[in-house]
This record gives sequence, C-alpha cells and structure tokens, in this order.
Amino acid sequence: MYRKLIQKSIKYIENNLSYELTIKECSKIAGYSEFYYQKIFKGVTGLSVAEYIRKRRLSIASKLLLNTDLTVFEIAFDVGFNSIENFSRAFKKEHGITASDYRSTRSSLHLLDSYDFNNSTDIGEPDLVYFEGIAVHCEVINTNHKNRHTDIPKHWNNYHKKYKCKLQEYDYGLLKSHTDNSYSYWIGRENLDTSQLLVIPAGWYLKFNTSSADAFTFVESIHKAWEEIYRYLDANNIVQKGPFAFERYIEASKTFSEEIFIPVEGEKNEK
Repeated sequence: MYRKLIQKSIKYIENNLSYELTIKECSKIAGYSEFYYQKIFKGVTGLSVAEYIRKRRLSIASKLLLNTDLTVFEIAFDVGFNSIENFSRAFKKEHGITASDYRSTRSSLHLLDSYDFNNSTDIGEPDLVYFEGIAVHCEVINTNHKNRHTDIPKHWNNYHKKYKCKLQEYDYGLLKSHTDNSYSYWIGRENLDTSQLLVIPAGWYLKFNTSSADAFTFVESIHKAWEEIYRYLDANNIVQKGPFAFERYIEASKTFSEEIFIPVEGEKNEK
C-alpha cells in the first residue's frame, strides 16, 4: 500500500517541479504525517524529499541545457529555482562543473529520472575473458563509501573537461577499496600526460556489458549495473580476486554502454 501512496506523491512532485513544493503538501497527497512521510520516502528512494526535488530539477535542467537554446537564466527559473545564483551554485555542487561547461563539453552526468518502483537493470550473464593487462596514465581521487556515488561522477566530469575525448581509445575507471572504508578511484587512458601510472594486471576477468542508455541515463545505468553485478557475485559465491575491478568505454563513441571487468580465479580460470 505504501508504494502506491509514495508513487502518488512522486507523481505530484513531478507535475509541480516548476513551482514551490513543501513537505506539507507532498505528505498530504500521500496521506501521511510529515514526519512519517519523510521517513518512508527516504526508505523507499534513498533520498530525502528535498534531495529528490533538487536532483530532479537539476536533471531536467541538464536536458534543457543540451536540447534547447534557452539561456541558463531561463532554464533556472523554468525548473523551479528562485534565482540564477541558487541554480548555478546547486549545479556546480551536484556535478562538479558549471552549467556552461556542461553545455560545451556535453559530458555524461549522473542524473536522476523520476522514481519508478518497476525500474530494473538486466546485466545478463558475463563472459569469462583473459585480459592481457595494460598500463594506464591516470588522475586519482580519494573518496569513501558514503560519497563515492557523487565524487566519482564529478571526477569523470572534470576529467572530460581537461582531456578531450578520443575516438577508438578507451577511458578506464578503476576503483580500489582500503581497509579503513576509504576508496581510491583512477581515471585515465594509455596516452595521457600525467604523473600517475597504473598497471591493470593481466588475468581472468568476468566481463559484463551495461545496458544501452543515452546521455541522460548513462551514469545512472552504470550505478545500477554495479549494484546488480555485486548481487550476482554474491548469489553465485564468486569472490573478486586481484586489486582492481574496472570499467572502460569510449566516450567519443556516444554509444552510452560500457564494459565492466571483475578479476576472478579458480577452476573456471584454468580453461
């Protein structure tokens, strides 16, 4: 029952993003008290009501930036921000680049679609492949479990702003966890003028392919794919071996699908 009521309130939010929205109005639509509504909403979506509204407004604004000739000023007010300053500040904080930079680079942002209980990602069965190994020139950031889903997309945005896309050349993203619950995330390719050189070791990997997406759903599809992959590994009692799981794709191809590699070993690998 609660799903129908939360979905009803989400529909109300979606229809009124251009206007001022309050917790009182949204909770009334769902038929809950403000306190209970906020608790259920976050439990269902993983976001507070305010976070959901802000992310949805910024996501719609991102699409307008690429698909229309509207000015940043016009877009800010069209999606419900009360000033260009508030919009610019929120956009930069969310994505790590300005709205104008995004419009010029056309990079893939981590956007939020309208929440739907029926949304799912099918990663399919992986292929067992032998990866020959590669040396990648990288830039690295440090993050943690809580912030990784925002820090890593921002890292990609700044990377693509700094290093222009190249046809037929993979960009690699590599995540390494540490014992203190922190993470290091490297991004790079074979030929970059950087001081960080990282070797992805040769070995056997499970290779997954993410579902096809578009410029606006690509980053979110990757996040969902990783979640599905770790559920797959757990369900099949597969333990990651080796220092790096990594992802790679050709940004300039604009195919909006990537390959994800999980290092494994065992009987399978002896083929």
